Amino acid sequence: MGALAEKTLTGIRADVSATLQTFGISAADADRIVERGVPEAANGVTAPVCDLPKLFRELRALGCKTALCTADSRAATEAQMRVLGISNMLDDVVCGNDVGIIPKPSPHCAIQICKRVGVPLNQAIMVGDTVADLKMGRVAGLRASVGVLTGVGTRESLKEYTDYFLDNVSELPWLIATKINENTKRG
Repeated sequence: MGALAEKTLTGIRADVSATLQTFGISAADADRIVERGVPEAANGVTAPVCDLPKLFRELRALGCKTALCTADSRAATEAQMRVLGISNMLDDVVCGNDVGIIPKPSPHCAIQICKRVGVPLNQAIMVGDTVADLKMGRVAGLRASVGVLTGVGTRESLKEYTDYFLDNVSELPWLIATKINENTKRG
């Protein structure tokens, strides 16, 4: 996995600018090229891997609060959420260009989200498809980190920071109800 999957737009732009400068392009020219060539919001639409509104309704029925922490820009994230029909289904959304964030894998965003939605860290889970996602959950001390295999990560690349794997995120309500909640009751 690389910068496009794990870094914020600011980080991606900085990497591209630095690369251009290694070819003799001035910093100012490189930054102008990057501004024109790396848009704030992508024009494409992410294809859902399941019925996302149904998934969020099922999670809500289990008593879960939901949040999104993404390296993508606020503009791109809100556009995607509208298209996917989940704009009003999340309790919190943190984006890569929000003021004051510290990018994943820092635990900062996970800790702040849990505070805002009123969920203790040891009762929250992180669901993600990158090492940065799952490492954030682990470092923050969350109850579990769940690797989803429908994104950019593989079982091999995610295994170090993953407590559970899902072939598809639609299996999350089942995992919470049968494994994570059950383990919490015993623990």
